[in-house]
Amino acid sequence: MRRSLAVAGVVAAILGTFSIAGSQALAATPTCNGVGDAWTGAVGPIKIPSYNSGGTQNLSCNMVKGNVSSAVRNLQTELNKCFGAQLAVDGNFGTNTYNALKRAQSAAGTTADGVYGPNTRHAFAITRGWWSGSSCLWVDA
Repeated sequence: MRRSLAVAGVVAAILGTFSIAGSQALAATPTCNGVGDAWTGAVGPIKIPSYNSGGTQNLSCNMVKGNVSSAVRNLQTELNKCFGAQLAVDGNFGTNTYNALKRAQSAAGTTADGVYGPNTRHAFAITRGWWSGSSCLWVDA
């Protein structure tokens, strides 16, 4: 009985370590909370989702279902203009945005998981670009 409890304790400790490591990896990429500047070379800046804090911007951020922000509004506009989605641009990352993002990710050749992050940003830049106000342009982001 004691041996079973000891083994269970060791297994719980190991699983806890993996859980903490996974949480730290997710925490390393901040949640997009605004828009930042990306450049196309000759044209720019183009506004794309970013994590903004203390006057700095980080374009390597993520968004998931349930987020509400100007970054989500920016993503919804891009999904509408460059990927043909017909979303309400309300800043709410709900089911419709999630499904539109998955379709766009599939079209862009990246993992269609409904999570916006650095891989999706890069895939969108290569395949369709970001909405500049007149067209979808590739951005060096």
